[in-house]
Amino acid sequence: MSSLHESSKSLHASPPTSPNPSLHPPPHPLSARALIRLLTNPAGYYLLFLSALLGFQIWQTFVGGIVAFKSLPRSAFARLQASTFPLYFAINVFLASALLGRWTFVRPAGAVWDAGLRTADSVQAAALALVAALHLLNLVWVTPVTTQVMYERHKVEREEGKQYFEPGISDTLKALNKRFAILHGLSSFLNLIALLLTVFHALFLAHLGLTGV
Repeated sequence: MSSLHESSKSLHASPPTSPNPSLHPPPHPLSARALIRLLTNPAGYYLLFLSALLGFQIWQTFVGGIVAFKSLPRSAFARLQASTFPLYFAINVFLASALLGRWTFVRPAGAVWDAGLRTADSVQAAALALVAALHLLNLVWVTPVTTQVMYERHKVEREEGKQYFEPGISDTLKALNKRFAILHGLSSFLNLIALLLTVFHALFLAHLGLTGV
């Protein structure tokens, strides 16, 4: 009897509860007004700019440069990097500056810079400013000087008939090797710090959302 009673209860059991409606909002109706709001939403463009900045940084740092180095002859790789880096850093300066401008524009006057680093808004503004500054430093000084040293080293190699890593090279070529290594390391370091700061800003937005951008 108890088993029949339990079977009867299971047949009349209440249906399973529906998922939380807040987790599954109803679809938005498609209309001209909704499309206009979509295309004019500043938060969407902020996300696009941030995605482009981070995408450029990750690709050039971990994919494009490495693949080109392994696939191209050394002289071709040097010419490619000399042509690519100025454009890469210029685009990143523009994107980071645009993000910084939007971030500070939508906040009350003095709420970002006058707060020092005591608020999340000021910390994020400082991060974006550093991204722009580091890429700008690479654009206007580190990369041009590094490229100049690289071409000078190529010239000395042709004159000596030896490559920079061969034994018996001159003191001049050794000095150029040391200078190039320092400048190249500095450029890579500045680029990596800028990438990490961009990731930091992206993680902040992922945690708190796009409200206020």
